[in-house]
Amino acid sequence: LLLHSSCSISVSTAVNLCEIRIKDCEKLTRVIRIDPHESWLLPKFLGKGGEVVSQLQTECDCKISIWKDELMVCISGNDEENVAKAKQLYDAIANQARKEHVYFEIPESAINVFVGKSGSNMKNLAKTHQVQIERVKKSTTKIRVFGDETCVNNAISAVKAWVDKWEAKNKGNIMVLESGEIEFLLSRSKFLIRDVEKKHGVKIEADPTRCTVVVRSKLNSAREAASASISFLIDNFRNALAKQEAVETKKENVIVAEGNHAQTDMKKYEKEPQSTQDNCGDVVENVPTVLKDITQQDMANVTRPHVTQNKASSLFNLLISDEAPPSEVAHSHEQWDSSTVSSVLENDSVAENSVPAGNYYKSAGGFAVRL
Repeated sequence: LLLHSSCSISVSTAVNLCEIRIKDCEKLTRVIRIDPHESWLLPKFLGKGGEVVSQLQTECDCKISIWKDELMVCISGNDEENVAKAKQLYDAIANQARKEHVYFEIPESAINVFVGKSGSNMKNLAKTHQVQIERVKKSTTKIRVFGDETCVNNAISAVKAWVDKWEAKNKGNIMVLESGEIEFLLSRSKFLIRDVEKKHGVKIEADPTRCTVVVRSKLNSAREAASASISFLIDNFRNALAKQEAVETKKENVIVAEGNHAQTDMKKYEKEPQSTQDNCGDVVENVPTVLKDITQQDMANVTRPHVTQNKASSLFNLLISDEAPPSEVAHSHEQWDSSTVSSVLENDSVAENSVPAGNYYKSAGGFAVRL
């Protein structure tokens, strides 16, 4: 249910009303889910032609719906007492059916002997106790005994006595294993079990439900040898499983370590660099060595005083300008080194000669500049 409104109070009120209504409906509806291993109860509850369900609906004035695929029974009605009564009648029918239909496990090595040739032994036992005994489909060791409750109890007692007598003659070593180990032994169509049976001349019964393995033989030495072989197989399986888990754990640790290292590096580079630039010779911290020279040049250009740039610009303008030099330059008595003067300016006549405009510049102070 989706309840929505622009008013939160309205939504809360609606939720409370829905919860109250659901509780009322639960009183008028009972849903019964049947376990898969008791699916045989549905035909008993339906009855022949559905007569049992029809009788309950008429007697309790309610509706009973059955879904075989979902193994579900739903009882609903308009009166709470009638629904509860129908539920009680269903429980009574189910309990009585369980007493009249009993399932029993026969040891795998003994099932053929118990059934007999063409089922002769099993038929004689059923006839003696006036019950019906049949093997359960999709199971090699389970039988079903059904009939009158008293007769069924007597038949089950007789079956137990037969099994006890057979086990006394065919002693076995019982081994309790984990479910995964049982699956390992039963893999590949019981190849491992069959190999051990052939090697030691024994019979091995593996029960996945009880997680047990029974090794049977009349010879105690054969039973012990077969049990040792199974233990060896299980130990190898456990060691292989432990190695696989160790490899997977190591891989997980490596992945976690790499992730932590990457996070550490990311945090390191996310920090703002702290500059200690106080003059042109200083370099920003955390700068790679490869970039130090470039950084020094760039920082020198950035931090050079503007006065130096202004003086260079003034000197260039002085050299190429036709205007008279300022008085502070014209009356300067500063000594010039003649070696710094270009060799093309050997005398004043050179400056007076015609010079290509694109290459030379002439100043009123007597200087000629070639760019």
